[in-house]
Amino acid sequence: PEVFACPEDISSSACEPNEILIFFIDAESLSEPGEEHIVLLRSVDGGETWSGKETITLNGKTSAGPAVDPSIVMLEDGSIRLYYYGPDGPIDPFSDGDNSVYSAVSSDGLDFTVEEGIRLTHTNLTDPDVTFWNDKWYMAYSTGLTSGIAVSEDGLVFEELGEVVENVGGVPGLFADFEQLRIYGCGRDGGIASAYSTDGEIFTK
Repeated sequence: PEVFACPEDISSSACEPNEILIFFIDAESLSEPGEEHIVLLRSVDGGETWSGKETITLNGKTSAGPAVDPSIVMLEDGSIRLYYYGPDGPIDPFSDGDNSVYSAVSSDGLDFTVEEGIRLTHTNLTDPDVTFWNDKWYMAYSTGLTSGIAVSEDGLVFEELGEVVENVGGVPGLFADFEQLRIYGCGRDGGIASAYSTDGEIFTK
């Protein structure tokens, strides 16, 4: 799941100030691989109560498989950009091929238009997570037992920076904390591990 809190200081038709949005993969009615889809829940009271599930639409999707592993950011104009892993067929957790991250934008958080091109391609890539830090966009992504980092000036063209080696495994989450960029992931010795960076490239456990 991806949790997003709408800022107080931005005008957006996608959400109200302080509204909480959760995007996640819904497989409740899944009858066969490939039917997964992204749904949205909303809360306007700090998470005490939630709306019913709403299924998002992806107009212009080019990948043949489902859109999964959502990551959400808000752009300066108040629109929402969705990053997602888009396999070319049913999800295969044992595949050793190249996987790609795509993006789509929406003004209301439900009706998305896929942006042209691919954001990043890497072997075994899944679970992208994107955040804005120090005037750049950073993407963490899983490669199974490890996590990688990529950076972008515009949020569309990402350059790989390499693997995060400090015992922070796959399915990563990024958090921008003032002077530090922190990554959370599956600890190779069990539990959740984290590491931080002051330059976006070298991480310390």
